[in-house]
Parts: sequence; structure tokens; C-alpha cells
Amino acid sequence: NLALASMSTNAIIIAMVFIMYRLARKSAWPRAHWGLVINPGWRREVAEALGLSALMIGFIAVLKYVLIETVPRFADVPMLDSPFFGARPLTRVDIIFTLSYCLLAPVQELVTRGFLQTAFEDFFERNRYRAPLAILVSNLMFATNHAHLDPWFAVMAFAPGLVWGVFYLRSRSLLAVGISHAI
Repeated sequence: NLALASMSTNAIIIAMVFIMYRLARKSAWPRAHWGLVINPGWRREVAEALGLSALMIGFIAVLKYVLIETVPRFADVPMLDSPFFGARPLTRVDIIFTLSYCLLAPVQELVTRGFLQTAFEDFFERNRYRAPLAILVSNLMFATNHAHLDPWFAVMAFAPGLVWGVFYLRSRSLLAVGISHAI
């Protein structure tokens, strides 16, 4: 059941936030080290995140269209299956799922980029590939956390996670990355 899986995932994410936040507070690093900062250039970062989100959505839409048109297994998959665009009736579950996702996507970024990616960068401090390794390892954990929904969903979560990892590396703030993930 997708709703039950989502609810249990959300509970685990919230528990991870409390544990990791406590660890981060006890560290010698300031909150900004963990991405808990709003940079002076936050408006530019948010604009970049919106553009980045539009590019990712466009790429995914084109990829889905190509799969529907070329792979027989996907021939019956609708291009758009969203109640928000009239493809099917909107239900209370749709609204609750969407609102909880919009609230928890930035929280996922706090865990994955802010805490894990930053901690792995610190861990790999003597390695010249520390940033790419930190992005790769934290993103593998991010994608793995989606495997219970569907193994292909975990694979599909990996690519945008890499993009968000690089975006976080550039900005060192979770604000724009969280917005992009929610979109």
C-alpha cells in the first residue's frame, strides 16, 4: 500500500532529523556548516532552483514521452496522470499526500544534503574527490530510502538527487535545494 509506505517513510525521516540535528548541535561546527543558513544571494539561488526544476521536469517529460512511444510495456501509460490537471478525480488522499510531500521534501534535503553530504565531505577531508564522493554516497543513501516504494523509483530518484547534491555544494544552503525538491 503506497499510502502506508509513504506514512512510515515520513515517520522515519522525521526521526532521522531529530537524531541528526542533535548530532549536528553537539558538533563544533556552526549551523551554516550544515546548510542551515539563508545566503545573501538567496533570491538568485531560488531563481536558479526554479529554473533547474523546470529543466528537470522538462527532461523527465520528454523521457516519459519517448518511453511511452517506443517501449511496448509503457504504451498504455498516460502521459499525464495527475488529479491536479484533471486527469482523474482529485481525492483527499491526493491532497494530503501532496501537502505532506511539499513539507517533507525540504526535510529530506536537510537529512541527505545538510547532514549526510556535509558529514561525508568532512569524513573524506583528505581525499581530493571528497565532494564527488560525498555527493555519491549520500545520494546512494537517498535513493535507497526510496526502494521500498519501487526499485525503479529508487533508480529514478538517484539522478535528481545528484543534481541537488551539486546544487547544494555550490550554495551551501538548503533553502533553494529544498524548494527544488518540493517542486
